[in-house]
Amino acid sequence: MAKKYKLTGFSRFLVVMLFLVPGAYIGASYYNGEDGIQNIKELIGIESGQSSTSTSTSTPDAPSTPSTPTTSSTTEELPSDVKMLQDELTDLRRRIEAMERENKELKDQVFDKNEEIVELQRKLRGE
Repeated sequence: MAKKYKLTGFSRFLVVMLFLVPGAYIGASYYNGEDGIQNIKELIGIESGQSSTSTSTSTPDAPSTPSTPTTSSTTEELPSDVKMLQDELTDLRRRIEAMERENKELKDQVFDKNEEIVELQRKLRGE
């Protein structure tokens, strides 16, 4: 005859938590833009040789500052690809500044147009 095992309420709770907690952690990690499974592997120590390479490639979106100064004397000493990237970065910064100026001008125009609309509505009401 087979014995029947009965689980208490606490043991059921532990079994559910055994699966729910890691799943919730992995889901929250992916929601925050991280690799939850890789975080667990690093925490446990699995694939420790790969973890250093995967973490360096998993954060390309992080804003970085150039490690070398961008003065004219040091740009002559840099390799051509680094110099090209610095030139591209400078160009992108100029474009961002131009777009910010244009955005400010457009916001000012919208504000002026809204004031004009309010004034025209007052005239239509007869005030």
